[in-house]
Amino acid sequence: MNYCVDCGKEIGKRSPRCRSCASKAWHKPTYKQGYRGTGVCLDCGIKIDLRAKRCQKCTNKILGKNNRKEYTKNEIEKMLTLLEDGLTYHEIGKKFNCSGAHIRRLVIDTFGKEKYNDIKQHTLKEAGVKLGKLQRRENHPNWQGGLSFLPYCSKFTKALKEKIRNFFARKCYVCGKTEEENGRKLDVYHVNYDKMVCCNTIKPLFVPLCLKCHLRTNRNREFWEEFFTVSLEYLTNGKCF
Repeated sequence: MNYCVDCGKEIGKRSPRCRSCASKAWHKPTYKQGYRGTGVCLDCGIKIDLRAKRCQKCTNKILGKNNRKEYTKNEIEKMLTLLEDGLTYHEIGKKFNCSGAHIRRLVIDTFGKEKYNDIKQHTLKEAGVKLGKLQRRENHPNWQGGLSFLPYCSKFTKALKEKIRNFFARKCYVCGKTEEENGRKLDVYHVNYDKMVCCNTIKPLFVPLCLKCHLRTNRNREFWEEFFTVSLEYLTNGKCF
């Protein structure tokens, strides 16, 4: 039997190394007899990896990463208070003349990761509330004049919905997904975006859609209305139940 020259593991006679050590030696050109080659830092002279020219400390000095201003605990506490008040890292960074990433690191190093996570959850919640208030009703890009508050026609019943689903073999009209794949009953979609379509003179056109395709139809409505109208006329002569 033969033994691996690096770890001493018992191996076959054909190779000087075991599979693990051979893999390390193959992927790392500086790997020599169980260790990587070492070199010397150009500035401070300490031993480093053979592939590097400088140690991490000297590299940071050249790049200016260690030239950041040092902040007192009172200043970091002020940063924390501003974060809890809802200011972003970028806004606080402008006040203290540093980056948002540096403030994040100061908070974690001073108060711990748990405190940072608590602030993160709080700020995300506050941002969501602010965004929700800004995008209400008329301010929302998809606002349609309050159509969602209008009632459906009294003839648009559960029985009619089942007729429409059965007419299309209970599959999504766009992608062909079944109700089992959708995880619930298919949505019955108003092609003309008119809730009173069964009670007025407009021709009733409906198609069953899965959740994903139904969400897609909320944008670019003119395209989808024309697509469904033309395709229904061609495939079913305008019938949908």
